[in-house]
Amino acid sequence: MWTGPVAAKDSITAEVGAIIIALDVYLAMGWKGKSSLIIEIGLNEVFSWFENNRLRTWLLQSIFKDIENRMVRVGNVSFSKAEKHGNEMGYALALARIKRPEMFKAWW
Repeated sequence: MWTGPVAAKDSITAEVGAIIIALDVYLAMGWKGKSSLIIEIGLNEVFSWFENNRLRTWLLQSIFKDIENRMVRVGNVSFSKAEKHGNEMGYALALARIKRPEMFKAWW
């Protein structure tokens, strides 16, 4: 879990970027082969793109290719749909981010 500045023009770009970061963090931590990675997705549209790749927008095809390459390196990756109001920790971290000028990470 982390929070920090994001150079995204919309929520879809931010969500896809967060997925890339999650995959990169998982690989950097050396967890491959030790556990599965479950990524929780908040936007219905982005979640549907992982369920059915034919629904993906053409504008993001190269980004999804990068994501798929990372997924191969990670191994066992699955996606779940986030509850609409079920991410209290993410909300609390987003609020904390407003009060901090630098990026921080939280692990447990």
